[in-house]
Amino acid sequence: MEVIHNKSSKYHWRNDPYMTERYGRFPWSLYFIGSLWLGELFNRGNPFEVNEIVMANSKWTANVVRDVYGEEPIVLNPPIPPNVSIVRNPRPFSERQLAVVMIGRFSWEKRYHWVVGELMPSLTKEVPGVKLVIVGGIGTKTSQDYYERIRRMAIENKLNVELYPNAPGDVKVALMDQARAFLHATINEHWGVVVTEAMARGLPVVVHRSGGA
Repeated sequence: MEVIHNKSSKYHWRNDPYMTERYGRFPWSLYFIGSLWLGELFNRGNPFEVNEIVMANSKWTANVVRDVYGEEPIVLNPPIPPNVSIVRNPRPFSERQLAVVMIGRFSWEKRYHWVVGELMPSLTKEVPGVKLVIVGGIGTKTSQDYYERIRRMAIENKLNVELYPNAPGDVKVALMDQARAFLHATINEHWGVVVTEAMARGLPVVVHRSGGA
């Protein structure tokens, strides 16, 4: 929260395209400002003054903390989940589908709406027959509504999009092994463990030029 309040910081929320898109306008701006106010009530202050060790999940996160508090935490990258093994000899591209896979819960910050609404129409013209595969959880009403939005957008735009809500781990791995590229469109993702999962399966990854990824 301190990062967002510090207007002199390059990490201020108004410099984040996702934050301004999602929370920059009424009524979401009221919700966002209210959450910041509530967060300040429980803010423990400088973490370096109240903890023996301060750790961050990526170098990018560590830079944010240093920018705000003047001290840099220890970086410890999270491991990939044990159900995603590292492939030593990935499947050749000639045996893979002409598909781009995305993984992550169905929520606004994953920017599936941008991929389906803007990126895929252009990619389809460049690469006829390309397919977008999205694997993600829909455990809440908000995520279910977002899933329905993405499904409708794909139909309206007549795009080749396959959605796999709440898919088990083995299905997720199989879909990665069948695709030719992995896309992660989240802006300022602190780490992005799904990126490392895709790399472990031998997929080339495309990420937003920001964050820990």
